[in-house]
Parts: sequence; structure tokens; C-alpha cells
Amino acid sequence: MLELDDNYFKEEERCGFKISSMMKRAWVVEMELACELLDICNQYGLRIYASWGTLLGAVRHKGFIPWDDDIDFDMPREDYMKLLDIFKNKDIYTDFYVSSLYTEGTHCQPSAAIMNYNKVPLPLEIQNKFYNFPYVAGIDINPMDYVPRDKEFAETQLLVYGIIYDVAQRYEELSKNGELESRLVKIEDICKTKFIRDNTLKQQLWRMSDNIAMLSNREESDYLCEMGRRIRGQMNYIMPLEWFDETEWVPFEYIKVPVPKGYDGILRLNYGEEYMKPRRTGAAHSYPFYKKQQEYLEQHT
Repeated sequence: MLELDDNYFKEEERCGFKISSMMKRAWVVEMELACELLDICNQYGLRIYASWGTLLGAVRHKGFIPWDDDIDFDMPREDYMKLLDIFKNKDIYTDFYVSSLYTEGTHCQPSAAIMNYNKVPLPLEIQNKFYNFPYVAGIDINPMDYVPRDKEFAETQLLVYGIIYDVAQRYEELSKNGELESRLVKIEDICKTKFIRDNTLKQQLWRMSDNIAMLSNREESDYLCEMGRRIRGQMNYIMPLEWFDETEWVPFEYIKVPVPKGYDGILRLNYGEEYMKPRRTGAAHSYPFYKKQQEYLEQHT
């Protein structure tokens, strides 16, 4: 357990933004999960780096961005897959739940997550263990894939990945409007494969997109990327391998997190030249992340 200051859970204002006591509890749960994850990566020699708002928070605030509510890590693809292999052995970890394409049959997104629990309401013993936080909290782990040095192959890979990613992302919409089957046939023709039309179909699509993403290795590349980010509009989101040659550990609230030596380039790429100036921007999800859980519990208890 983290050694916390007695006043840490009190409501606080940072950079003019009010952080509630409940959000402080969410932060601490996420830090506990991060410690577990980083310990496992250290034990097995796996590379892992703070990313996105977590990286920016570590560099700019030495902790959470005041209006942020989650923790993100990136891992090179080979380390990411080794980690998920480790997670398949449930005797190795007992203090958290893992959700990924390779450890859970219902997971349908390219990143993995580790969580304090997997559904609400949380048992009292889990709440007590995790600072009396009553909601499911987790941290995201994103794979970084190699961009092929061969330009023609790289363009083809990104095109095919985008086709499969789009169908996986819009699976329910395409199923409802009757377009899904024709899209599946097109993918089967392109990839010379055959889907099983059952309740695992959506995850089959996500796994196939993952297989396309990991086609290249370090020897065939000079850059890393998150394929999903590129497909969603950030085509220039590629990072030189040398940015990740070395790692340093920096303070993050009550813990330390690993950041790549090229963090300045990464942050400029993601947030612009003046990333050290705090400014509030929109999040990828509603704030706070546990709002829907809160509403559900209010309606069912």
C-alpha cells in the first residue's frame, strides 16, 4: 500500500481546478495498479513507458494533470505480448483483473487494461482493500507497433488495418444497417481468411486488426506508432526508435513512473510546442470516468 499523507484525500484545487475527495481515491487506486504493473514489468525485464496525459502529467505536474482521471502506459509490441502471456497465468497476479484481446473473450478494443475489479457493485472487501473506492477503476496499456521501412508495404498495412479497424469499431452500426456481411466478405477476400460467424465475431475482427498491426519488427523499422491513433486522424503520430533507447524514472504523485528519453519529442508531437503551459482540453471520455457507474448504483441500490 502507498504511504499517503493524511490530508491527501481531502478536496483540493490545482491550477484553478477542483479535485474531489472521490477523485483522489480513484487516483490512488490507479497508482496502486500502476505499481503492480511496473513491478511485473521490472521482474520480467519488459519495457514500459508513461504515455499521453500520464506522461504530460509526470513531466509538467509531477503527478496527475488536475483535470485528468486515468493512467496510460505504452509498451513496444513484443513486450506487450509477453506481458499478456504472463497474465494468462492467473497464479502470477491476484490483486487485479486483466482485460485484453488475449486474456478475455469479451474484450473488444486494441489496448489492454488492468482493474481493481470487473463489475459493480464491488464487494466490500475489494472496496476496503482499495481505499474505500466504490467503483471499478483501471489503467490502460497500449501496444506500440513498428512502422515498416518499406514505404509501399507500410501504406498497404495501414490501409488494410484501417479497413478492419473501421468494421470492428462500427460493428453494431454495420450489423444494424445490414452492411456488416458485405464488409466481412471484403476483408476475407483481402486477407485470404474466413471468419466464424458466431458471438466471437467482433473480437475476431479486433484480433485480426492486431495481427495486421504487428506485421513488422524492430529490424525492419526506424519508427514506432500506435496504429489506432494514426487511423483516427493522427497520421504523423510516429516516433523514432531512438526516443525509447533509454528510460528515466520521474516522480508521479506518490510513485515514480518510467518515461522515455525522447519524452520532449513525444509531448511536442501530442500537445504542441507549449506543452508545459497548463490548459484544459477535452478528454476521450466523460469526466469523471466513474460517472455512469455512480448513476447505475444510484438507480439499483
